[in-house]
Amino acid sequence: MSTLNGFGTMFYGWKHLANQPSTATKWLTAFYIPIIPLGRYELIVHTNFARESTQIRSTLVGVVASQQNRFEILGKTSLHWPEILMTYTKTFIVLPLLMFAPLLIMFLLSRLGWWPRYKTSQDMPIWLNVVLVIFAAGQLIGALYWPIWAIRKSRGMHIDNKPNSKSKKASVDRRSVEHHM
Repeated sequence: MSTLNGFGTMFYGWKHLANQPSTATKWLTAFYIPIIPLGRYELIVHTNFARESTQIRSTLVGVVASQQNRFEILGKTSLHWPEILMTYTKTFIVLPLLMFAPLLIMFLLSRLGWWPRYKTSQDMPIWLNVVLVIFAAGQLIGALYWPIWAIRKSRGMHIDNKPNSKSKKASVDRRSVEHHM
């Protein structure tokens, strides 16, 4: 499993249970956005997310950052439709709302007439200019932060940042390595 600039296949919809294998749905992705569910798998996570590093290298087309996740795939299970619906909801409703909520709030305030209007920018008080600059910076940070947060969550990170160590295999089957660039 691999992605190149978000195009490929990824696991989403992770369920981690104590002392049991994890489950996740394999998705066909574009720009890291899950498009089509391909199957649900039972697996053991071998990636230690607390000690993970990102490899950065230069290529002809620019700088590439990559990470590898290691899994032991135990088997395929049936698709879990509530989880698929939840993945679509988080991807196409919740994430865009988190990214663009400040703009939506400004739009609603201006439509309701609660946003002050000035003839020129010199008429605007300094405090409002400061608020708008802070707002713009917050909007930019939010537009970058929320997608990165969602991608990191989708990679199967555990809350306690410890890998599921039920199996102590030294080698991992090639089909169980997920590579993101």
